[in-house]
Amino acid sequence: MAQVCGWVGTILRVNLTTGVIAKQPFSQELRNNFIGGSALSAKILYDETGSQTDPLSPENRFVVSAGPLNGTLVLGSCRTHIMFKSPLTNTISYASGGGFFTPELKYAGYDTIIFEGRAREPVYLWIEDDKVEIRDAKHLWGKTIDETNSLLREEHGPDIRSLSIGPAGENLVKFACPVTGDLRTPSRGGGGCVMGSKNLKSIAVRGTKSIHIADPDKLFAIEEEALASIKTRAPYEFFRKYGTTTLRWTLLSGGTMGEKNSEWPEWPTGSPTYSKQQLSDPFRHDLLIENYPPKYVSCFGCPLHCTAWLDFDERFGRYACKGDRGEGTRQLYGWKVDKYAPVVYRTHLCDQYGLDVISAPSTISRAVEWYQQGIITTKDTDGMGLSPSDNNTWIELIHKIAKREGLGDILAEGASRAAEILGVPTETASTTKDLLRHTGPAARTRSTDIELQLSVASRGKDHLSGSNPIPWLGFPVRSRWVDIYKKLGLPMEGPNRVYAYHPRRADVTIILEDEMNMANMLGTCTFNGTFWCNWDRPEGDIPYYSAVLKAVTGVDFTPQQLVEAAERYLNLAKAYNVRLGLGRKDDQFDLGATKPEGYVQEEYDKMLNRYYELHGWDPETGIPRRDTLEELGLKYVADDLEKHGIRLGKRGHKYHLNDIPLELRGIKG
Repeated sequence: MAQVCGWVGTILRVNLTTGVIAKQPFSQELRNNFIGGSALSAKILYDETGSQTDPLSPENRFVVSAGPLNGTLVLGSCRTHIMFKSPLTNTISYASGGGFFTPELKYAGYDTIIFEGRAREPVYLWIEDDKVEIRDAKHLWGKTIDETNSLLREEHGPDIRSLSIGPAGENLVKFACPVTGDLRTPSRGGGGCVMGSKNLKSIAVRGTKSIHIADPDKLFAIEEEALASIKTRAPYEFFRKYGTTTLRWTLLSGGTMGEKNSEWPEWPTGSPTYSKQQLSDPFRHDLLIENYPPKYVSCFGCPLHCTAWLDFDERFGRYACKGDRGEGTRQLYGWKVDKYAPVVYRTHLCDQYGLDVISAPSTISRAVEWYQQGIITTKDTDGMGLSPSDNNTWIELIHKIAKREGLGDILAEGASRAAEILGVPTETASTTKDLLRHTGPAARTRSTDIELQLSVASRGKDHLSGSNPIPWLGFPVRSRWVDIYKKLGLPMEGPNRVYAYHPRRADVTIILEDEMNMANMLGTCTFNGTFWCNWDRPEGDIPYYSAVLKAVTGVDFTPQQLVEAAERYLNLAKAYNVRLGLGRKDDQFDLGATKPEGYVQEEYDKMLNRYYELHGWDPETGIPRRDTLEELGLKYVADDLEKHGIRLGKRGHKYHLNDIPLELRGIKG
């Protein structure tokens, strides 16, 4: 039998009810069609769960997947991908985090772990190469992430890697998340809650095997060139020095941080209360690094070390808190604050409890808003006065949510369900996917590209299913995208961030969507790609992914085949939600209580129509056409949807690779 390269060739299936552990081959057919990571996980979830699956039942699956590039020389080949049916939204859900976990999993000999069933008592999975055991975790139950990791390392040695839940997952907080031993969080959608429902505290692994590489010399040459290239990019040294602390300043200077829970559309120009200097000076990245000397840390194979441990000498201890984490920490700034340390400490608490650092603070922020508006009172808040500027309010509510105490027990259900329980009136009806709350940038930046991208994401409002090439972060427009916009005949959205609707913005969304989905299939971090530090790579990411995948696996995945694999994954995720009854109504932009200035529903609908047509979905329903599914090798999915009484799309036309010109994707020929 030919040597498998890149992949390690084994899927681990763990039944927590029966205690049976099975090792299954990762077949060549599966590898060629679904590659790994998100796409393989989506197939498993589609095939093994359905509309009747309760997310907290033993029948739900919790899938942990690596990609073929994980654990190799490829820059940023570090990502851990998880997938499950979400207890927060009741839809397909997925999350990705960095660190060292999946490289270690592959060194132990496994590409994917599928958990099913429910253990009677708390357990953890111990993997040491061929030895795989379900072990008692009663001594770990109730422990924070750091406490859990310390106990696991005492038992198995300091060189293990782990993925664990904290008390929030144990208590079935709907937006609980697993956290790696190095505090990386595949956090969205409630994966920690699913682990908790299965009494699965942790997965700990040590691997000593090798990953075979088809063409090591070629791989080394490609990555040597990639590293040299990334070092020439404008953001490289800046990002290495300041990491994601830069996002605070750029979001502020770009007007994309919403003061007062995003009540004001731009911050600070929309603020009637605070000057730009008052709001931004405490968060300038240069002053932060000067005032809090950092200790830089990096994920596996990453030259960027985008995270810093900050040397606080206040009440929080030295190197006690991991620094700013971009989009997640933005939520913790939802109200006017003038000190950095308390905000990072809130992030630290979320990490230790295992709470999604976007959902937790956005839920708290809404509770504070309801209190400030008089909708809820001290009778609802356990006697607490919820002050937006009081750090103790935030800290106390984080504790209460994780422990499901008092008001925290209600907020642990997520903002939308909490509003229903507390009788909060709503001005607009939330779609199913809106239950994944996201104070994303669209409303503040008034950007039609990201408005569409956030709305169509399968797991809910999701800033990582694609990205906006226009400078909503305050950085210069990427030269590649200036060229693409010109070729599409699109108006550029300038620094004033005014709406500039055009149906072909759907083309932009899909190009970015496919590139991000490829990274999630392969196991690489988008910060090393055109999403961030290689944003002006003229040809984009796809030709690079094709070349490096061939060097690693020996399989000739053409750029066109990678695009089709990304589309296959997206159609599986879409079909999963369609089977649940979701459709066009669930791909609408969440207007919230205040419609953004410049928003035009009719113009948004034109973009959405084109988005559907380019994917080969019915533009009136958003449901895939049979010929599209068959074109992508998903005939069995089309048959299954029809068996469930779903009328497949009739209008529009089937998916075709060339509907978006290949040159816009950087593909020649």
